[in-house]
Amino acid sequence: MKNVSHVLEYVIVLVVSTVIGLLPFSFMDTLAGWIATVIMPLFPGATRRIKTNLERVYYPWLAANDPHYEPWSKKKEKDFIRTNLRHSLRVSMEIFHSRKFKNPRFIDKYMTPASPWVYEHFKNQKNGIVALEGHLGNWELAIPFYFRYGVSISFVAKHLSNPYVDKMLLRRRKTYGGTNFFMEESSGLVKHLRQKEIIGLVADQDAGANGILVDFFGKKASTFAGPAIFTYLSGAELMVFSCVFMGKGKYMVNLIPVLPAGLPKGSRSKDVIIQEVTQKWVSALETECVRYPEQYFWIHRRWKHSPGWVR
Repeated sequence: MKNVSHVLEYVIVLVVSTVIGLLPFSFMDTLAGWIATVIMPLFPGATRRIKTNLERVYYPWLAANDPHYEPWSKKKEKDFIRTNLRHSLRVSMEIFHSRKFKNPRFIDKYMTPASPWVYEHFKNQKNGIVALEGHLGNWELAIPFYFRYGVSISFVAKHLSNPYVDKMLLRRRKTYGGTNFFMEESSGLVKHLRQKEIIGLVADQDAGANGILVDFFGKKASTFAGPAIFTYLSGAELMVFSCVFMGKGKYMVNLIPVLPAGLPKGSRSKDVIIQEVTQKWVSALETECVRYPEQYFWIHRRWKHSPGWVR
C-alpha cells in the first residue's frame, strides 16, 4: 500500500510540476499570492507557527535592535504572514521550472549578482569552499547560477520519503550542474574540500537535542555542527550564499565571506572553534535575513530545541 501511495503521489507531483512549468516563471509570484489568500484560512497550523516565531523571536529582536520599532498591528502581522506564505509557495513552484535552469538565457534574465565579485571570486580559486545557504529567498537557484559561469557546486541533500519524487528531483538537479551527496555520505566531504571543490549546504534547520546552541535573532537555536567541522578538518574557506527575490521573477545573488581558508586554530580546543565557527556563519545568515525578513522560512520550527521553548 505504501508503494501505491508513493506512485500516486509521484504522478500528482509530475502532473502539477509539468503544468506549472509551462507557465511563465515571472507569473509564479502572482499565482502564489492567489493561493496564499485561499489557503491561509485552510491551514491555521501554518499561520499559527509563523505567528509564534514572530511573537517569541522576531518582535523581541526588533524591540532590542530597531530604535524605531513600534508594536505591529494585527493587520500588519496578517499581511506579513500572508507575504511569507506567498514567498514559500512561490519558491516551491519555481522549483517546478528546474528544466529551464540549465539555459544560460534564463539565468541571465532572472538572476543578477550583487556585484561582479560574486562570480569573479572563483576564477582563481585555490582552496575548497564550504558554501552555506539558509532557507532564505530561493536556495535552489544558487547552483544553476554558478554553473552558468563555469563553477560546479556539489550539494548535500537528504533523501525524500517518496523514492520516485526523490529520483525525479535528483535527475533534474543533475541537468543544471553540480554533484549530489546525501547526508549519509557526508564523511567523504572533507576529502573533496581538500581537493579544492565547492560543497553546498542548506544547514539552518533545527538540529535537535544534540545540536550546537548559537544565537539566531537573539534566541538560542540548535544548529548542525557539520559545516564548522568540515571547515575545521579541511582548512576550506567558509562563505554564505543568498539568493533573494527582487520582483517579477528576478533574483539577486550575494556571496558573504565568513572565514578565509586555513582557519587559525591556536591553542583553542576543537569544541571551542566549532562553536565559534557555527556562530559566525549563523550570524552572517541572520544579517541577510534582517534585510529580507519576509523571505525567511518562518514556518520552520527553528527554535524547537531552544532552552525554555514551550511547544
